[in-house]
Amino acid sequence: MDKEKFGELIGPYEEIWLEKNIINSIIIDEGGSISDITFSVEPSEPDGDIADGWLFVLTLGLREIASLSDDAKEAVMDKVEALTDDIGEEFATAGLDIELLEDFRIDITK
Repeated sequence: MDKEKFGELIGPYEEIWLEKNIINSIIIDEGGSISDITFSVEPSEPDGDIADGWLFVLTLGLREIASLSDDAKEAVMDKVEALTDDIGEEFATAGLDIELLEDFRIDITK
């Protein structure tokens, strides 16, 4: 994977998600607010290689709350999955095969 090309591909989406409040209402309903949104990818296996399968990870910086309810996580995950559907084959520009996308994950930071 080309990290620079991935950054060029995903950077605008991070900004859009912050500026357009894509998931803001979900977080507000939970009693919190968003401080940061970062997308990344990592191998689906801890010691694996992205070429063998990968995860799309949303790292969500939150204020006022430390976690999300299951319903909120599911709602955010739906938005993340929709984003990867929108990006689709563009992942190839960063050296990622969309067919090898195995799962999604949300990491929460304070």
